[in-house]
Amino acid sequence: MTQPPGPEELAKLRQGVQTELSAGLGREIDAGFAQIRDEIYKSTVERAERHSGYMRNWLALLTFTITVAFVIFGILGWTRFSDITAERKQMADDAAEVKTLAAGVQAQVKTVSDSVTSIQTYEKRVGALDDRITVVETRITQAETRATQAEQRTAAKADHASAVAQLTNYNFQSSIGSGQLGDFPFISSASFVEGPAQSSIQGSRFGNSEGRLYVDIQQSNLGVVSFQLPKRLEIKPKFKTWTDNEIVFVLSPEDFKAIKDARASSQSGSSITSNPTLSGFNTNTGVNLYEGAGSPTYLSLIVQASDGRISLPLSSPNVSWP
Repeated sequence: MTQPPGPEELAKLRQGVQTELSAGLGREIDAGFAQIRDEIYKSTVERAERHSGYMRNWLALLTFTITVAFVIFGILGWTRFSDITAERKQMADDAAEVKTLAAGVQAQVKTVSDSVTSIQTYEKRVGALDDRITVVETRITQAETRATQAEQRTAAKADHASAVAQLTNYNFQSSIGSGQLGDFPFISSASFVEGPAQSSIQGSRFGNSEGRLYVDIQQSNLGVVSFQLPKRLEIKPKFKTWTDNEIVFVLSPEDFKAIKDARASSQSGSSITSNPTLSGFNTNTGVNLYEGAGSPTYLSLIVQASDGRISLPLSSPNVSWP
Protein backbone atom coordinates (compact mmCIF):
# COMPACT_ATOMS: atom_id res chain seq x y z
CA MET A 1 0.00 0.00 0.00
CA THR A 2 1.19 3.35 -1.06
CA GLN A 3 1.35 6.24 1.14
CA PRO A 4 -0.79 9.28 0.04
CA PRO A 5 1.16 12.30 -1.23
CA GLY A 6 1.91 14.98 1.17
CA PRO A 7 0.91 18.49 0.93
CA GLU A 8 4.06 19.53 -0.80
CA GLU A 9 3.67 16.93 -3.42
CA LEU A 10 0.10 17.85 -3.80
CA ALA A 11 1.10 21.43 -4.18
CA LYS A 12 3.71 20.47 -6.75
CA LEU A 13 1.25 18.27 -8.53
CA ARG A 14 -1.35 21.02 -8.41
CA GLN A 15 1.23 23.50 -9.67
CA GLY A 16 2.32 21.10 -12.41
CA VAL A 17 -1.24 20.45 -13.42
CA GLN A 18 -1.96 24.16 -13.41
CA THR A 19 1.19 24.78 -15.43
CA GLU A 20 0.26 22.15 -17.99
CA LEU A 21 -3.32 23.30 -18.04
CA SER A 22 -2.21 26.89 -18.44
CA ALA A 23 0.23 25.95 -21.20
CA GLY A 24 -2.40 23.81 -23.01
CA LEU A 25 -5.07 26.38 -22.50
CA GLY A 26 -2.68 29.06 -23.75
CA ARG A 27 -1.88 26.98 -26.79
CA GLU A 28 -5.55 26.36 -27.43
CA ILE A 29 -6.30 30.04 -26.92
CA ASP A 30 -3.47 30.99 -29.27
CA ALA A 31 -4.72 28.48 -31.80
CA GLY A 32 -8.25 29.82 -31.41
CA PHE A 33 -7.04 33.39 -31.80
CA ALA A 34 -4.95 32.34 -34.78
CA GLN A 35 -7.99 30.64 -36.30
CA ILE A 36 -10.10 33.70 -35.55
CA ARG A 37 -7.46 35.92 -37.07
CA ASP A 38 -7.38 33.72 -40.15
CA GLU A 39 -11.13 33.81 -40.42
CA ILE A 40 -11.18 37.56 -39.88
CA TYR A 41 -8.48 37.97 -42.52
CA LYS A 42 -10.32 35.70 -44.92
CA SER A 43 -13.59 37.54 -44.31
CA THR A 44 -11.80 40.88 -44.71
CA VAL A 45 -10.25 39.74 -47.96
CA GLU A 46 -13.55 38.42 -49.22
CA ARG A 47 -15.32 41.61 -48.24
CA ALA A 48 -12.58 43.62 -49.89
CA GLU A 49 -12.86 41.49 -53.00
CA ARG A 50 -16.64 42.01 -52.99
CA HIS A 51 -16.16 45.77 -52.57
CA SER A 52 -13.57 45.69 -55.33
CA GLY A 53 -16.06 43.91 -57.62
CA TYR A 54 -18.70 46.43 -56.74
CA MET A 55 -16.26 49.25 -57.43
CA ARG A 56 -15.21 47.69 -60.73
CA ASN A 57 -18.82 47.29 -61.80
CA TRP A 58 -19.66 50.82 -60.68
CA LEU A 59 -16.56 52.23 -62.34
CA ALA A 60 -17.40 50.32 -65.56
CA LEU A 61 -20.96 51.66 -65.46
CA LEU A 62 -19.70 55.15 -64.65
CA THR A 63 -17.16 54.92 -67.44
CA PHE A 64 -19.87 53.85 -69.90
CA THR A 65 -22.18 56.58 -68.70
CA ILE A 66 -19.46 59.21 -68.93
CA THR A 67 -18.53 57.95 -72.37
CA VAL A 68 -22.14 58.11 -73.53
CA ALA A 69 -22.46 61.56 -71.98
CA PHE A 70 -19.30 62.72 -73.73
CA VAL A 71 -20.62 61.33 -77.03
CA ILE A 72 -23.99 63.01 -76.54
CA PHE A 73 -22.40 66.29 -75.51
CA GLY A 74 -20.04 66.01 -78.45
CA ILE A 75 -22.93 65.51 -80.86
CA LEU A 76 -24.84 68.35 -79.25
CA GLY A 77 -21.76 70.54 -79.32
CA TRP A 78 -21.18 69.80 -82.99
CA THR A 79 -24.85 70.46 -83.76
CA ARG A 80 -24.82 73.69 -81.81
CA PHE A 81 -21.58 74.66 -83.49
CA SER A 82 -23.18 74.07 -86.89
CA ASP A 83 -26.24 76.06 -85.80
CA ILE A 84 -24.06 78.85 -84.51
CA THR A 85 -22.13 78.87 -87.78
CA ALA A 86 -25.38 79.01 -89.77
CA GLU A 87 -26.76 81.68 -87.45
CA ARG A 88 -23.56 83.69 -87.80
CA LYS A 89 -23.92 83.50 -91.56
CA GLN A 90 -27.61 84.49 -91.28
CA MET A 91 -26.66 87.30 -88.92
CA ALA A 92 -24.04 88.46 -91.40
CA ASP A 93 -26.63 88.40 -94.19
CA ASP A 94 -29.12 90.22 -91.94
CA ALA A 95 -26.48 92.78 -91.08
CA ALA A 96 -25.80 93.36 -94.78
CA GLU A 97 -29.54 93.66 -95.45
CA VAL A 98 -29.90 96.05 -92.52
CA LYS A 99 -27.09 98.15 -93.96
CA THR A 100 -28.83 98.16 -97.34
CA LEU A 101 -32.16 99.06 -95.72
CA ALA A 102 -30.46 101.75 -93.66
CA ALA A 103 -29.03 103.23 -96.84
CA GLY A 104 -32.49 103.07 -98.44
CA VAL A 105 -34.05 104.63 -95.35
CA GLN A 106 -31.55 107.44 -95.47
CA ALA A 107 -32.41 107.99 -99.12
CA GLN A 108 -36.12 107.90 -98.26
CA VAL A 109 -35.55 110.32 -95.41
CA LYS A 110 -33.83 112.66 -97.81
CA THR A 111 -36.69 112.22 -100.28
CA VAL A 112 -39.24 112.90 -97.53
CA SER A 113 -37.28 115.95 -96.47
CA ASP A 114 -37.27 117.19 -100.06
CA SER A 115 -41.00 116.40 -100.30
CA VAL A 116 -41.69 118.34 -97.09
CA THR A 117 -39.75 121.26 -98.51
CA SER A 118 -41.73 121.01 -101.76
CA ILE A 119 -45.01 120.76 -99.82
CA GLN A 120 -44.11 123.83 -97.81
CA THR A 121 -43.34 125.63 -101.07
CA TYR A 122 -46.66 124.48 -102.57
CA GLU A 123 -48.47 125.52 -99.40
CA LYS A 124 -47.05 128.99 -99.80
CA ARG A 125 -48.16 129.01 -103.43
CA VAL A 126 -51.59 127.68 -102.46
CA GLY A 127 -51.86 130.38 -99.83
CA ALA A 128 -51.03 132.99 -102.46
CA LEU A 129 -53.59 131.41 -104.82
CA ASP A 130 -56.18 131.42 -102.01
CA ASP A 131 -55.56 135.12 -101.56
CA ARG A 132 -55.97 135.65 -105.30
CA ILE A 133 -59.10 133.49 -105.34
CA THR A 134 -60.51 135.53 -102.47
CA VAL A 135 -59.86 138.69 -104.44
CA VAL A 136 -61.43 137.14 -107.57
CA GLU A 137 -64.45 135.91 -105.58
CA THR A 138 -64.88 139.39 -104.17
CA ARG A 139 -64.77 140.81 -107.69
CA ILE A 140 -67.21 138.13 -108.89
CA THR A 141 -69.56 138.92 -106.03
CA GLN A 142 -69.40 142.58 -106.91
CA ALA A 143 -69.99 141.74 -110.58
CA GLU A 144 -72.95 139.51 -109.65
CA THR A 145 -74.36 142.30 -107.54
CA ARG A 146 -74.04 144.71 -110.44
CA ALA A 147 -75.53 142.08 -112.79
CA THR A 148 -78.45 141.53 -110.41
CA GLN A 149 -79.06 145.25 -110.23
CA ALA A 150 -78.86 145.45 -114.03
CA GLU A 151 -81.30 142.53 -114.34
CA GLN A 152 -83.67 144.25 -111.97
CA ARG A 153 -83.48 147.44 -114.01
CA THR A 154 -83.89 145.39 -117.22
CA ALA A 155 -86.87 143.54 -115.73
CA ALA A 156 -88.47 146.81 -114.76
CA LYS A 157 -87.95 148.17 -118.26
CA ALA A 158 -89.19 144.87 -119.74
CA ASP A 159 -92.35 145.04 -117.62
CA HIS A 160 -92.92 148.55 -118.81
CA ALA A 161 -92.25 147.53 -122.43
CA SER A 162 -94.53 144.51 -122.01
CA ALA A 163 -97.34 146.69 -120.80
CA VAL A 164 -96.81 149.07 -123.70
CA ALA A 165 -96.57 146.16 -126.17
CA GLN A 166 -99.73 144.55 -124.84
CA LEU A 167 -101.59 147.82 -125.09
CA THR A 168 -100.22 148.39 -128.57
CA ASN A 169 -101.04 144.83 -129.63
CA TYR A 170 -104.54 145.10 -128.21
CA ASN A 171 -105.09 148.34 -130.07
CA PHE A 172 -103.58 146.84 -133.22
CA GLN A 173 -105.69 143.70 -133.03
CA SER A 174 -108.76 145.75 -132.25
CA SER A 175 -108.04 147.95 -135.26
CA ILE A 176 -107.64 144.90 -137.50
CA GLY A 177 -110.74 143.25 -136.05
CA SER A 178 -112.83 146.38 -136.52
CA GLY A 179 -111.53 146.92 -140.05
CA GLN A 180 -110.07 150.33 -139.36
CA LEU A 181 -106.78 149.37 -141.03
CA GLY A 182 -108.48 147.88 -144.07
CA ASP A 183 -110.68 145.04 -145.16
CA PHE A 184 -108.18 142.36 -144.13
CA PRO A 185 -109.35 138.90 -143.03
CA PHE A 186 -109.04 138.69 -139.27
CA ILE A 187 -108.33 135.44 -137.37
CA SER A 188 -109.59 135.30 -133.79
CA SER A 189 -108.93 131.59 -133.10
CA ALA A 190 -108.08 128.37 -134.89
CA SER A 191 -107.82 124.67 -134.13
CA PHE A 192 -105.92 122.07 -136.16
CA VAL A 193 -106.72 118.39 -135.57
CA GLU A 194 -105.91 115.23 -137.46
CA GLY A 195 -108.50 114.04 -139.98
CA PRO A 196 -111.13 112.79 -140.26
CA ALA A 197 -111.86 115.15 -137.36
CA GLN A 198 -112.78 118.68 -138.44
CA SER A 199 -110.45 121.63 -137.97
CA SER A 200 -111.78 125.16 -137.84
CA ILE A 201 -110.82 128.84 -138.07
CA GLN A 202 -112.93 131.61 -136.51
CA GLY A 203 -112.69 135.30 -137.28
CA SER A 204 -114.21 137.82 -139.67
CA ARG A 205 -114.14 139.06 -143.30
CA PHE A 206 -113.19 135.64 -144.72
CA GLY A 207 -115.70 135.99 -147.54
CA ASN A 208 -118.34 133.44 -148.43
CA SER A 209 -116.41 131.48 -151.05
CA GLU A 210 -113.45 129.21 -150.63
CA GLY A 211 -110.03 130.80 -150.63
CA ARG A 212 -106.65 129.49 -149.57
CA LEU A 213 -104.90 128.69 -146.30
CA TYR A 214 -101.19 129.10 -145.64
CA VAL A 215 -98.79 128.55 -142.75
CA ASP A 216 -95.75 130.82 -142.66
CA ILE A 217 -92.66 129.20 -141.15
CA GLN A 218 -90.38 131.98 -139.94
CA GLN A 219 -86.80 131.35 -138.81
CA SER A 220 -84.73 134.05 -137.17
CA ASN A 221 -81.22 134.33 -135.84
CA LEU A 222 -81.33 136.49 -132.78
CA GLY A 223 -77.57 136.11 -132.26
CA VAL A 224 -76.91 138.53 -135.11
CA VAL A 225 -80.38 140.13 -134.99
CA SER A 226 -81.26 139.08 -138.54
CA PHE A 227 -84.47 137.61 -139.98
CA GLN A 228 -85.06 135.47 -143.06
CA LEU A 229 -88.05 135.55 -145.33
CA PRO A 230 -90.67 133.06 -144.12
CA LYS A 231 -91.23 129.78 -145.86
CA ARG A 232 -94.88 129.62 -146.84
CA LEU A 233 -96.61 126.24 -146.68
CA GLU A 234 -99.96 126.03 -148.48
CA ILE A 235 -102.63 123.85 -146.88
CA LYS A 236 -105.03 122.14 -149.26
CA PRO A 237 -107.67 120.62 -147.00
CA LYS A 238 -111.12 119.42 -147.83
CA PHE A 239 -113.34 122.38 -146.93
CA LYS A 240 -116.66 121.64 -145.28
CA THR A 241 -117.88 125.21 -144.91
CA TRP A 242 -116.41 128.63 -145.71
CA THR A 243 -118.33 131.56 -144.32
CA ASP A 244 -117.40 135.12 -143.55
CA ASN A 245 -116.85 134.24 -139.87
CA GLU A 246 -115.80 130.57 -139.87
CA ILE A 247 -113.91 128.06 -141.96
CA VAL A 248 -114.42 124.33 -141.32
CA PHE A 249 -112.18 121.78 -143.06
CA VAL A 250 -110.59 118.34 -142.78
CA LEU A 251 -106.80 118.11 -142.97
CA SER A 252 -105.22 115.49 -145.15
CA PRO A 253 -102.58 113.28 -143.48
CA GLU A 254 -99.88 114.99 -145.53
CA ASP A 255 -100.92 118.52 -144.48
CA PHE A 256 -101.33 117.47 -140.85
CA LYS A 257 -97.85 115.89 -140.85
CA ALA A 258 -96.33 118.97 -142.52
CA ILE A 259 -97.85 121.30 -139.91
CA LYS A 260 -96.87 118.96 -137.09
CA ASP A 261 -93.27 118.76 -138.32
CA ALA A 262 -93.11 122.54 -138.64
CA ARG A 263 -94.52 122.88 -135.13
CA ALA A 264 -91.94 120.37 -133.82
CA SER A 265 -89.13 122.33 -135.45
CA SER A 266 -90.37 125.47 -133.72
CA GLN A 267 -89.96 123.69 -130.37
CA SER A 268 -86.66 121.87 -131.05
CA GLY A 269 -84.30 124.63 -129.88
CA SER A 270 -82.24 124.24 -126.75
CA SER A 271 -84.50 126.74 -125.01
CA ILE A 272 -87.42 128.67 -126.49
CA THR A 273 -89.25 131.03 -124.18
CA SER A 274 -92.02 133.46 -124.84
CA ASN A 275 -90.90 137.05 -124.90
CA PRO A 276 -92.66 138.73 -121.97
CA THR A 277 -92.48 142.05 -123.77
CA LEU A 278 -94.10 140.71 -126.96
CA SER A 279 -96.28 137.89 -125.68
CA GLY A 280 -99.36 139.92 -126.40
CA PHE A 281 -98.89 139.56 -130.13
CA ASN A 282 -99.08 135.75 -130.26
CA THR A 283 -98.08 133.37 -127.44
CA ASN A 284 -98.08 130.26 -129.65
CA THR A 285 -97.15 131.68 -133.03
CA GLY A 286 -95.73 135.11 -132.38
CA VAL A 287 -92.19 136.17 -131.70
CA ASN A 288 -90.24 133.92 -129.30
CA LEU A 289 -86.92 134.78 -127.74
CA TYR A 290 -84.42 131.98 -128.34
CA GLU A 291 -81.67 131.16 -125.88
CA GLY A 292 -79.16 128.76 -127.47
CA ALA A 293 -76.98 128.09 -130.45
CA GLY A 294 -79.74 127.35 -132.99
CA SER A 295 -82.27 129.58 -134.73
CA PRO A 296 -85.83 129.86 -133.33
CA THR A 297 -88.79 129.03 -135.55
CA TYR A 298 -92.37 130.26 -135.17
CA LEU A 299 -95.53 129.71 -137.19
CA SER A 300 -98.18 132.10 -138.46
CA LEU A 301 -101.56 131.20 -139.95
CA ILE A 302 -102.55 133.08 -143.12
CA VAL A 303 -106.06 133.21 -144.65
CA GLN A 304 -106.44 134.42 -148.24
CA ALA A 305 -109.95 135.23 -149.35
CA SER A 306 -111.20 134.29 -152.77
CA ASP A 307 -110.89 137.93 -153.91
CA GLY A 308 -107.19 138.03 -152.99
CA ARG A 309 -107.46 139.74 -149.63
CA ILE A 310 -104.97 138.20 -147.19
CA SER A 311 -104.75 138.29 -143.42
CA LEU A 312 -101.80 139.86 -141.69
CA PRO A 313 -99.18 137.42 -140.34
CA LEU A 314 -99.80 138.69 -136.80
CA SER A 315 -102.48 136.13 -136.20
CA SER A 316 -104.45 135.44 -133.06
CA PRO A 317 -102.72 133.87 -130.04
CA ASN A 318 -105.60 131.42 -129.85
CA VAL A 319 -104.24 129.01 -132.45
CA SER A 320 -104.14 125.34 -131.40
CA TRP A 321 -101.39 123.73 -133.45
CA PRO A 322 -100.94 119.95 -133.77
